[in-house]
Amino acid sequence: RRSELSARAAHDLLERILDAGVVGVALCDAVGRVLRHNLAWNLLIGPDADVDVLRSCLYPNDALLQKNLIARVARGELPTYVSEHRVRRVGGSLGWTLLIVCRLPAPLGEEDRVLVQVLDVDERHRSAEELASNHLRLAAAQKLAGIGDWQWDRDRGVFSCSDQMLRM
Repeated sequence: RRSELSARAAHDLLERILDAGVVGVALCDAVGRVLRHNLAWNLLIGPDADVDVLRSCLYPNDALLQKNLIARVARGELPTYVSEHRVRRVGGSLGWTLLIVCRLPAPLGEEDRVLVQVLDVDERHRSAEELASNHLRLAAAQKLAGIGDWQWDRDRGVFSCSDQMLRM
């Protein structure tokens, strides 16, 4: 009796930890259907766990690829995989997520499960896009002005310069 209570307390603690996390976590079957998920999953992907979540939130080609990869993980052909995707959020907005998938072997006689974790990486993508845009604007301005720039990293002993500087 005491061991049952101890196991139940540990299970409840784990449930509370998962629900308090910022990473969306879902337990899926071998074909990618969501069986259970945490609160962060609701916020990132949506609360409707009864539907094929990957098909509803990923672009069609991405959804098919992910379902195939999840099935390969479930069969043990891949130990895990990580990928980034554009997703359609609950309100219809588009965003970027990091998808981490791994296999959860089941006891003998039961079907293996797959753990799918989703992390919001919108901010990193926005920053990368802004940085790329700034580089393009700088290159255009340097070309127009006929100037360039260079940089010397003393610690690494590396010299670098802009394409415009090389052309001059």
